[in-house]
Amino acid sequence: MTSLTLETVDPTDEAALREWFTLRAAAQVHDVPDDVPPCWTDVRARLLVPVRGTAETVWLARSGGRTVGAAQIMLPTLDNPDNAMVDLLVAPEQRRRGFGRQLLEHLMDAGRTAGCKRLFVEAREPLDGGGPAPRFLTAMGGRKALADTRRRLRLDALDTAELARLRGEAERAAAGYTLEQWFGAPPEHRLDGMAGLVARMSTDVPLDDLHLAPEAWDAERLRGMEASRDARGLWRATTAAVAPDGALAGFSQVTGYATIGWFAHQSDTIVLGEHRGHRLGMLLKLANLDLVRERRPDVRVIDTYNADTNRHMIAINDALGCYPFDRLGEWEIDL
Repeated sequence: MTSLTLETVDPTDEAALREWFTLRAAAQVHDVPDDVPPCWTDVRARLLVPVRGTAETVWLARSGGRTVGAAQIMLPTLDNPDNAMVDLLVAPEQRRRGFGRQLLEHLMDAGRTAGCKRLFVEAREPLDGGGPAPRFLTAMGGRKALADTRRRLRLDALDTAELARLRGEAERAAAGYTLEQWFGAPPEHRLDGMAGLVARMSTDVPLDDLHLAPEAWDAERLRGMEASRDARGLWRATTAAVAPDGALAGFSQVTGYATIGWFAHQSDTIVLGEHRGHRLGMLLKLANLDLVRERRPDVRVIDTYNADTNRHMIAINDALGCYPFDRLGEWEIDL
């Protein structure tokens, strides 16, 4: 097995960041050619302005004077200290030479050094399952803890009559609730409410067998996340549902990149349990879709991920016209 030399990427070293970006772009073109490419603005800033609550490190892997791969670890600093989120990639022309195993072993050592008990790794799969990444993780002692399906919504294929019908039903069911919308960070008077909704994303959505404890969010932490997103050039379209008492009952958000005009992805959508049964999930998604089309008319595709056990949200996405695109397994490896 050819050995690797690992070099930590300095967040201010633009040449090293460009190498990482180039590797990611090459892997994406090889593995999922019709997927969204990485955004340079995002990659360039994410290590320099990390999300509050995470410490992120990237290593470039070299062999024979060539850059052949990269490894990335994100360590929680506020919640879930037992878990390290990791990613690794090997240049397409350098695969099947043992580099992936060495990169994952390095990440396992880094996780142990940080006091973690497990790694979280995502592995993309075709719709019919299988693929090299799940086989590799299984061989390395991993287990799939959550199964997601990615669905794609093509905005040029929307059934406007059907969406109007769905909106009418949702508006009647949601009588007494109102909507608020913003583009970018939440308004100051909604920071506390939004922080509470983001915290519920760690308790109220299906997590299946993932070892995740509840997260604590407040206005200051949310401000830090929004500042990181701004630095990375990520735009956000958000619609929130306001209950009759004035409190936030849920929200839906779509995020896009500075350098990729045609694509956006569905971020969080949640309706608090005490406000369910009013078709708020459908109403939020429809209204936020209108906001995206108004503010980002070049967007043609929106991707969304749902746990296979999240039947309610899957039904909403199917009704909007989303179709299955591929699968994503969320794996755990014990340290």
